Order: sequence, then structure tokens, then C-alpha cells
Amino acid sequence: MKYILFIFFCFVISCKETKKDTGLKIVDNSIGLKMIVPSSFVQLDQKEKEEKVQKGKKFIDKLHDSTFILSDVQKVNLFRHDDKNMFVLNTQDYDFDTHGDYKSAIKDINKLIYETQFKNYPTSQIDSSTSKEMIDGLEFIKFILNAKIDNNLTMHVVNYNRLFKNNKDFTASVIFTDEELGKEILKAVTNAKFKK
Repeated sequence: MKYILFIFFCFVISCKETKKDTGLKIVDNSIGLKMIVPSSFVQLDQKEKEEKVQKGKKFIDKLHDSTFILSDVQKVNLFRHDDKNMFVLNTQDYDFDTHGDYKSAIKDINKLIYETQFKNYPTSQIDSSTSKEMIDGLEFIKFILNAKIDNNLTMHVVNYNRLFKNNKDFTASVIFTDEELGKEILKAVTNAKFKK
């Protein structure tokens, strides 16, 4: 669940931009997910993904003066348009013994995102909200954070979380500064299909 924090700050770290001409179909049989990623986003390969997650981890460790433990990043799908517009799809086993109540765990991670943003940009104007949204007939927890960093830059974070009956924890996290790119990927997420 902490991967969204690392992706959240990847826009701070510059990286090489690549493009693709066609959308990419994502399938996750463990939760029945089928989604088409817009062609304006490209999936990072394993090496790029691991480098980005490690840079994000170091940044957050320093910011919070603590150490975050990462589980396996192999299954995390990280996509980017550029260093300020990206998203992550992640499905992992949820362990109630380790993480406790699911809704409380999501609330804690969203609070940590807010606190991390505030620590990184203490003068930014931040607003956030949590609600529920239906996607393909299933209820998701939706968290929105908007941070006006300056007059020319507002960062948006939109997270969708759901715990499936097989204890699979699904996260879709979208981070963007470009409104049009944000709308494009949010539409792809909300149009995703989940086989029931």
C-alpha cells in the first residue's frame, strides 16, 4: 500500500520520457481486471520501475526521518507520461494480521500522503476528500488530494482502493499536474471492467 507514496513523489525526480502509439491492455486475473491504458502513457520496465521506487523510497525516508519497508515490487505496474503525470496499478495480498482493518489502513495511508505532501511543500494550499465511487458495479474508496504548489502548478492525486473477497488489495493511484492527461487516465480507470 505504500507504493502510492513513492509514485506520489516521482514527479520530483526527473527521468527519461518515452512514448507509445497504441493503448496497452492490462489484465489481472486475480481480481478480474481488464483495462486499456491510454497511448499517452507508457509502462515502465522492471529496471526503470525499481529505480524509480528506490529513489522515491529514499526521498520519503529522508522527509519523514524513518525507514519504510517495501515488499516485492515485481507485480506493481507503473505508467508515466512524464515526470509529473503518472499512475500505478497494484494488486497484492492483504494481511489482516499485519495491517488490521482495511478501511482504517486506507485511511492511515491517505493521511500519510497528506502529511508527506505538507512536509515536502509546507506553503502549498492542500485540500483532500474521501468518498465512495462505483466502478463496474463495485464500490471503491476514493481519495482525492489537490495541492496548489504555486500559481502555475497544482498537483492532483486520486486513489481508488478496494479489497476483493479473495483478500486481494487493489490500488489505482493517479498523480497528475496536466488536467487533460489526468482526465484521460481517470476515465480509463473508471471504465475498467472487473469480471464478477
